[in-house]
Amino acid sequence: MSYLFLFNVIFYLSLASTLGAIVFSLRKGILRSDLKFIQVILFISFTADLLIGVTTDLFHIHVPYIGSTYRILELIIILEFYLNIFNSRYNRAIVRSLQVLLPFLFFFVLKFEATPIRITNSVLFSIYSISYFRKMMLEMNVPNPIMDPLFWANSAVLLYFSGVLFLFLFFEPLAKVNEASAVISYMFHNILLVLKNVLFAVGFWKNRYVKAI
Repeated sequence: MSYLFLFNVIFYLSLASTLGAIVFSLRKGILRSDLKFIQVILFISFTADLLIGVTTDLFHIHVPYIGSTYRILELIIILEFYLNIFNSRYNRAIVRSLQVLLPFLFFFVLKFEATPIRITNSVLFSIYSISYFRKMMLEMNVPNPIMDPLFWANSAVLLYFSGVLFLFLFFEPLAKVNEASAVISYMFHNILLVLKNVLFAVGFWKNRYVKAI
Protein backbone atom coordinates (compact mmCIF):
# COMPACT_ATOMS: atom_id res chain seq x y z
CA MET A 1 0.00 0.00 0.00
CA SER A 2 1.58 3.30 -1.10
CA TYR A 3 1.61 6.33 1.17
CA LEU A 4 -0.35 8.28 -1.47
CA PHE A 5 -3.15 5.72 -1.42
CA LEU A 6 -3.20 5.77 2.39
CA PHE A 7 -3.26 9.57 2.33
CA ASN A 8 -6.33 9.56 0.06
CA VAL A 9 -8.09 7.03 2.27
CA ILE A 10 -7.51 9.15 5.38
CA PHE A 11 -8.47 12.34 3.50
CA TYR A 12 -11.86 10.96 2.50
CA LEU A 13 -12.31 9.47 5.96
CA SER A 14 -11.80 12.97 7.38
CA LEU A 15 -14.31 14.32 4.86
CA ALA A 16 -16.83 11.66 5.91
CA SER A 17 -16.22 12.48 9.59
CA THR A 18 -16.97 16.15 8.91
CA LEU A 19 -20.23 15.18 7.22
CA GLY A 20 -21.04 12.87 10.14
CA ALA A 21 -20.53 15.69 12.65
CA ILE A 22 -22.79 17.92 10.55
CA VAL A 23 -25.49 15.25 10.55
CA PHE A 24 -25.29 15.04 14.36
CA SER A 25 -25.66 18.83 14.54
CA LEU A 26 -28.86 18.66 12.47
CA ARG A 27 -30.63 16.08 14.60
CA LYS A 28 -34.06 17.04 15.91
CA GLY A 29 -33.91 19.62 18.66
CA ILE A 30 -32.68 23.12 19.37
CA LEU A 31 -28.96 23.64 18.93
CA ARG A 32 -27.53 26.01 21.54
CA SER A 33 -26.29 29.31 20.11
CA ASP A 34 -22.57 28.84 20.77
CA LEU A 35 -22.51 25.43 19.03
CA LYS A 36 -24.06 26.99 15.93
CA PHE A 37 -20.68 28.58 15.21
CA ILE A 38 -19.11 25.10 15.26
CA GLN A 39 -21.86 23.89 12.94
CA VAL A 40 -21.13 26.72 10.48
CA ILE A 41 -17.38 26.07 10.42
CA LEU A 42 -18.04 22.37 9.80
CA PHE A 43 -20.23 23.24 6.80
CA ILE A 44 -17.46 25.47 5.40
CA SER A 45 -14.78 22.86 6.13
CA PHE A 46 -16.76 20.14 4.35
CA THR A 47 -17.36 22.36 1.32
CA ALA A 48 -13.70 23.39 1.08
CA ASP A 49 -12.36 19.82 1.44
CA LEU A 50 -14.93 18.45 -1.02
CA LEU A 51 -13.93 21.11 -3.55
CA ILE A 52 -10.25 20.28 -3.06
CA GLY A 53 -10.92 16.54 -3.41
CA VAL A 54 -13.06 16.87 -6.53
CA THR A 55 -10.79 19.30 -8.37
CA THR A 56 -7.65 17.34 -7.49
CA ASP A 57 -8.79 13.75 -8.01
CA LEU A 58 -11.28 14.17 -10.86
CA PHE A 59 -9.91 17.12 -12.81
CA HIS A 60 -6.25 17.05 -11.69
CA ILE A 61 -6.14 20.78 -11.14
CA HIS A 62 -5.19 22.85 -8.13
CA VAL A 63 -7.51 25.69 -7.15
CA PRO A 64 -5.41 28.22 -5.21
CA TYR A 65 -6.31 29.86 -1.91
CA ILE A 66 -9.08 27.45 -0.87
CA GLY A 67 -7.21 26.36 2.25
CA SER A 68 -5.95 29.85 2.99
CA THR A 69 -9.41 31.39 2.73
CA TYR A 70 -10.83 28.66 4.93
CA ARG A 71 -8.26 29.46 7.66
CA ILE A 72 -9.38 33.09 7.73
CA LEU A 73 -13.04 32.05 8.01
CA GLU A 74 -12.02 29.57 10.70
CA LEU A 75 -10.34 32.39 12.61
CA ILE A 76 -13.36 34.70 12.45
CA ILE A 77 -16.01 32.08 13.26
CA ILE A 78 -14.23 30.27 16.10
CA LEU A 79 -13.41 33.63 17.67
CA GLU A 80 -17.18 34.24 17.70
CA PHE A 81 -17.58 30.87 19.44
CA TYR A 82 -15.20 31.98 22.18
CA LEU A 83 -16.80 35.38 22.41
CA ASN A 84 -19.98 33.56 23.44
CA ILE A 85 -18.07 31.65 26.11
CA PHE A 86 -16.03 34.60 27.42
CA ASN A 87 -18.52 37.40 26.91
CA SER A 88 -16.66 40.19 28.67
CA ARG A 89 -15.92 43.69 27.41
CA TYR A 90 -12.20 42.88 27.49
CA ASN A 91 -12.54 39.73 25.40
CA ARG A 92 -14.95 41.44 23.01
CA ALA A 93 -12.32 44.10 22.32
CA ILE A 94 -9.69 41.41 21.72
CA VAL A 95 -11.93 39.36 19.41
CA ARG A 96 -13.08 42.32 17.31
CA SER A 97 -9.49 43.56 16.96
CA LEU A 98 -8.22 40.15 15.87
CA GLN A 99 -11.09 39.68 13.42
CA VAL A 100 -10.10 42.89 11.65
CA LEU A 101 -6.31 43.03 12.00
CA LEU A 102 -5.38 39.42 11.23
CA PRO A 103 -7.35 39.12 7.95
CA PHE A 104 -5.92 42.50 6.87
CA LEU A 105 -2.41 41.29 7.67
CA PHE A 106 -3.05 38.03 5.86
CA PHE A 107 -4.50 39.50 2.67
CA PHE A 108 -2.33 42.59 2.24
CA VAL A 109 0.97 41.81 3.96
CA LEU A 110 1.41 38.04 3.87
CA LYS A 111 -0.18 37.72 0.42
CA PHE A 112 -2.25 34.61 1.18
CA GLU A 113 0.62 32.75 2.88
CA ALA A 114 -1.19 29.95 4.72
CA THR A 115 1.41 28.79 7.26
CA PRO A 116 1.46 31.95 9.45
CA ILE A 117 -2.32 32.06 9.80
CA ARG A 118 -2.39 28.31 10.46
CA ILE A 119 0.13 28.69 13.29
CA THR A 120 -1.66 31.80 14.60
CA ASN A 121 -4.98 29.97 14.74
CA SER A 122 -3.37 27.01 16.46
CA VAL A 123 -1.76 29.12 19.19
CA LEU A 124 -4.81 31.32 19.66
CA PHE A 125 -7.38 28.53 19.94
CA SER A 126 -5.14 26.34 22.09
CA ILE A 127 -4.99 29.24 24.56
CA TYR A 128 -8.75 29.82 24.41
CA SER A 129 -9.59 26.15 24.92
CA ILE A 130 -7.20 25.86 27.87
CA SER A 131 -8.78 29.01 29.31
CA TYR A 132 -12.19 27.33 29.05
CA PHE A 133 -11.02 24.31 31.06
CA ARG A 134 -9.37 26.60 33.61
CA LYS A 135 -12.60 28.59 33.94
CA MET A 136 -14.62 25.38 34.30
CA MET A 137 -12.36 24.06 37.07
CA LEU A 138 -12.21 27.35 38.98
CA GLU A 139 -15.95 28.04 38.88
CA MET A 140 -17.03 24.40 39.36
CA ASN A 141 -20.48 25.27 38.00
CA VAL A 142 -20.77 22.14 35.85
CA PRO A 143 -21.82 19.14 38.02
CA ASN A 144 -20.88 16.58 35.36
CA PRO A 145 -18.46 18.00 32.76
CA ILE A 146 -18.84 15.09 30.35
CA MET A 147 -22.53 15.94 29.99
CA ASP A 148 -21.67 19.49 28.94
CA PRO A 149 -21.51 19.94 25.13
CA LEU A 150 -18.89 22.68 25.56
CA PHE A 151 -16.58 20.22 27.30
CA TRP A 152 -16.49 18.10 24.14
CA ALA A 153 -16.32 21.07 21.76
CA ASN A 154 -13.35 22.54 23.63
CA SER A 155 -11.70 19.12 23.86
CA ALA A 156 -11.96 18.94 20.06
CA VAL A 157 -10.48 22.42 19.66
CA LEU A 158 -7.60 21.74 22.07
CA LEU A 159 -6.73 18.35 20.57
CA TYR A 160 -6.83 19.56 16.98
CA PHE A 161 -5.12 22.93 17.25
CA SER A 162 -2.41 21.88 19.70
CA GLY A 163 -1.75 18.86 17.45
CA VAL A 164 -1.61 21.06 14.34
CA LEU A 165 0.77 23.43 16.11
CA PHE A 166 3.09 20.52 16.88
CA LEU A 167 2.88 19.24 13.31
CA PHE A 168 3.67 22.56 11.69
CA LEU A 169 6.47 23.49 14.05
CA PHE A 170 8.24 20.14 13.81
CA PHE A 171 7.06 18.57 10.56
CA GLU A 172 6.85 21.63 8.32
CA PRO A 173 10.65 21.66 7.79
CA LEU A 174 10.49 17.96 6.91
CA ALA A 175 7.61 18.61 4.51
CA LYS A 176 9.95 20.79 2.45
CA VAL A 177 12.46 17.95 2.03
CA ASN A 178 10.45 15.73 -0.30
CA GLU A 179 6.95 14.73 -1.33
CA ALA A 180 6.76 11.77 1.06
CA SER A 181 7.48 13.96 4.10
CA ALA A 182 4.81 16.46 3.04
CA VAL A 183 2.20 13.76 2.41
CA ILE A 184 2.87 12.05 5.75
CA SER A 185 2.64 15.39 7.56
CA TYR A 186 -0.78 16.11 6.07
CA MET A 187 -1.81 12.52 6.73
CA PHE A 188 -1.32 13.09 10.46
CA HIS A 189 -3.21 16.37 10.11
CA ASN A 190 -6.20 14.54 8.64
CA ILE A 191 -6.11 12.00 11.47
CA LEU A 192 -6.36 14.91 13.91
CA LEU A 193 -9.24 16.23 11.83
CA VAL A 194 -11.10 12.92 12.20
CA LEU A 195 -10.62 12.95 15.98
CA LYS A 196 -11.76 16.58 16.17
CA ASN A 197 -14.93 15.80 14.22
CA VAL A 198 -15.71 12.80 16.43
CA LEU A 199 -15.46 15.00 19.53
CA PHE A 200 -17.63 17.67 17.91
CA ALA A 201 -20.21 14.99 17.09
CA VAL A 202 -20.22 13.88 20.73
CA GLY A 203 -20.76 17.50 21.76
CA PHE A 204 -23.74 17.82 19.41
CA TRP A 205 -25.15 14.54 20.74
CA LYS A 206 -24.73 15.73 24.33
CA ASN A 207 -26.54 18.94 23.40
CA ARG A 208 -29.54 16.94 22.23
CA TYR A 209 -29.38 14.63 25.24
CA VAL A 210 -29.29 17.51 27.72
CA LYS A 211 -32.26 19.11 25.94
CA ALA A 212 -34.16 15.83 26.11
CA ILE A 213 -33.80 15.43 29.86
